[in-house]
Amino acid sequence: MRALLLTSLLLTACAHSAHRGLPPPTGKPGAADTVDVPMADGVALRARVLLPKGPGPHAAVLTRVPYPMRGFLDRRCRVFNEYGYACVHQTVRGRGR
Repeated sequence: MRALLLTSLLLTACAHSAHRGLPPPTGKPGAADTVDVPMADGVALRARVLLPKGPGPHAAVLTRVPYPMRGFLDRRCRVFNEYGYACVHQTVRGRGR
């Protein structure tokens, strides 16, 4: 878990400096989709899923935030996609739709 968080922070920081210090990206961002994910108590949480191009399966980075899912978060997801990771942003309870 700690390694995933550190990787997330590293890739986010590098996204604004042209991936400085990282190996060249191995792929390209792919399709994005918004889905409702049902929880055990019946509440559906909205999630935005961005997949890298190419065949899966892909390891995924999950972010749960009370903020809008587009803009900065989509740009960060595209960096993860370029390195072969799927990216999922899920809104927390009481936010979003």
